[in-house]
Amino acid sequence: GRPELRNRFGDSFVPMDFIQPESVPPILDKALESVTGRVREVHGAELTVADDPWEVLRVEANRRLDHGGRGVVTAVESALVNPLSRELFHQPARPGEHIEIEAVDGQDEAYTLKVRRWM
Repeated sequence: GRPELRNRFGDSFVPMDFIQPESVPPILDKALESVTGRVREVHGAELTVADDPWEVLRVEANRRLDHGGRGVVTAVESALVNPLSRELFHQPARPGEHIEIEAVDGQDEAYTLKVRRWM
């Protein structure tokens, strides 16, 4: 680049690159921590995501790499949060309940969950 232009930015200039597939898991885990924390806070229930649905979420997030980290969060919203919200609307969580996401099925905004619930 042109040095005189970069000098105008000073030290507050941070070069960015496109998100890489190896960056998805930590972003995905952070997004899932947010969802599980919200379920705990609002419903008093413990939400866990099994390995298979986690992998589905990772694959879906990788399909959206052109949207950066926000694409990972959008994948979680589409494939997990929206169908989980429908589940909890129809059958509200009880305080102390355990909710495990066993499977995520579907694509392009038409996702369903296989959920196991117990006290």
